[in-house]
Amino acid sequence: MRVRPQPPNAPWDGRVPGLVVAAFTLMQLACLGGVWVLTYFAGVGGIAFPVAIVLLVPVRLVLLPRVMRPEHLQALDPVD
Repeated sequence: MRVRPQPPNAPWDGRVPGLVVAAFTLMQLACLGGVWVLTYFAGVGGIAFPVAIVLLVPVRLVLLPRVMRPEHLQALDPVD
């Protein structure tokens, strides 16, 4: 019986090293943690919640391309 090759499980599977995937995931968790801390201590920080969400866009468009290779970033988080 011949085994057929399986398609990749995700678009980035096989094109992005595991350490890069882990670093990207840690950055996502750090952003999530920052927003969570802001909402958890809701006093004045709760008012800044929309600002924190808006600041995630420049993080993705400016900061991440400086830290990661463009082809890895396109595979992990395509901007279409």
